[in-house]
Amino acid sequence: MPKPSGASITVTSTTRRGAAGAQDPINGQPQDGQDPLAELSLLCHWDSLPEWRRDNHFIHSGYVRETNSLKRSLHSLTYLHNETVNIYTHLIPSSSVILGLSALPIILGLGLFFEDEITTAETAANNVLHKYIQFYPSTDVTDAISAGIFLLGVATCMGLSAIYHTLTSHSHAVASFGNQLDYLGIVVLIVASMVTLTHYSFIDQSILFRSAFWSITGVLGTICAVVSVKPSFRTPEWRPFRASMFVAFGFSGVVPLLASCYLFGTDSTWSRLSQGWLLTEAALYISGAILYALRIPECFAPGKYDYFGHSHQIFHVLVVLAAICHGKALYESYKYGHAVLLAEAL
Repeated sequence: MPKPSGASITVTSTTRRGAAGAQDPINGQPQDGQDPLAELSLLCHWDSLPEWRRDNHFIHSGYVRETNSLKRSLHSLTYLHNETVNIYTHLIPSSSVILGLSALPIILGLGLFFEDEITTAETAANNVLHKYIQFYPSTDVTDAISAGIFLLGVATCMGLSAIYHTLTSHSHAVASFGNQLDYLGIVVLIVASMVTLTHYSFIDQSILFRSAFWSITGVLGTICAVVSVKPSFRTPEWRPFRASMFVAFGFSGVVPLLASCYLFGTDSTWSRLSQGWLLTEAALYISGAILYALRIPECFAPGKYDYFGHSHQIFHVLVVLAAICHGKALYESYKYGHAVLLAEAL
């Protein structure tokens, strides 16, 4: 991926005529068919940024110039800048999840078509996915719904994140709207993670019992969503609060954890909630949030991590790893729930 020059380019009228061709004699703009990007450097320095784009003064260079154009903002996907890693670390996982979910019905359909003995979608899934997923007599549609909720939460969060980081160079209005979507995506992922984990943690309990915890998650998620759309919430001054709020929302998972310990004991809770994977997930999220809030490591070497290795990029990578850990926790809870908890209830 080419790395354009970040230096500013001053173009005189003579230079424009010589380098970019004739101009429109009325408004002085390049005539149709000319590429206006040829007249400007694609990137700029912190000092050239408008006030609304100044978020992290430890990142000195590699900023995509304000485009005011969807086409030009999308064009930034083709060259290296200081948002490239942020974009692709979330664009690739979200696209993979969407493609996987889209392909699954096709796979199941092919299994039904080519296997004479297959008569139900459940049997088709067992034949096609048996290498990756363990099926039990008690496995039903709620398991598919739970998996779908979590995966859609992942795709939504990371997809909106990738969109925001791609369009942040467009204009103040578009960047502000994209920022709102970015934060709402985080809320969606946390809600999806909490709802699905609660389902498997108390899979042997009544739907009313689980609904109580889902309601708590829904209320907290709504509060976070409302706060996220406040204009002041998106300012650099609120950066530590943003990180703290989302971490605190994630830690609302302590409520079902304590309830499980009280009702079933610590040993059963460890298996019900796959605590090993959840602790790893929590460590990844907290580490990423701390680095993001304190702007580590770029605060120690301003300008050295502009393109690779700054705190926001590290946070993105840790979020992906944390989502993988949560998916693994759900799968382990699913297996324990069906192999032990529901088996004992039969």
